[in-house]
Amino acid sequence: MYALLVAISSSRHEKSPLVYTLAKELYPGKFRPTLTHSLIKLLSDKGLLGLCLTQNIDTLERRAGIPADKIIEAHGSFATQRCIECKRPFGDAEMRKIVAEERIPKCKACQGLVKPDIVFFGESVSVCSFKL
Repeated sequence: MYALLVAISSSRHEKSPLVYTLAKELYPGKFRPTLTHSLIKLLSDKGLLGLCLTQNIDTLERRAGIPADKIIEAHGSFATQRCIECKRPFGDAEMRKIVAEERIPKCKACQGLVKPDIVFFGESVSVCSFKL
């Protein structure tokens, strides 16, 4: 897995399909929220949750019903995706379809590569991720 992540982080301009192979394996939908996610949701419902800080990229907190404004996803998540060149957002339904078909998504505006808003090995974590 380490070698795969290194290849992904160094393949940005090589248009490698490795990113999308990994994306398909990790894409949300294979797993369900756990009892812990339910507890965090209950804390939120009762007004007892300040913030939910997670390093997970699987969107299970969102699927559990925790409000997005209460979640800080330190390594990003599969909830959104964008062009790595012009930063234009890319539609979720279209991305889901393309990943399932093992195709490489391209930006409609600039033809740049589109990837989920997740942090791969070797990429910097955005300071914006930690706005409190």
